Amino acid sequence: MTELPKRVPRQQMRDALENAVRERMEREARGEHEPVGGWPDGPIPQEDTDATERYLAAFRAWHEKHVGPVSDAEYKRVRADHGLT
Repeated sequence: MTELPKRVPRQQMRDALENAVRERMEREARGEHEPVGGWPDGPIPQEDTDATERYLAAFRAWHEKHVGPVSDAEYKRVRADHGLT
């Protein structure tokens, strides 16, 4: 006869869930401080203007959420620095 696995105590389940949530939050926090070169698509080739547009839009959103607002003039300057009009 096969023996059934023992039931996990509720406190142990709660602790495991809390640890998983804490570890995920720590991973996300570390991700916010990783270098920009860690963009999921890898380094963006200069000739790929669509990828550059997506990257700059995502970076602006991240910056506004975590650092502070980005004025339209600043954003236009950064776009010009990347060869976008």
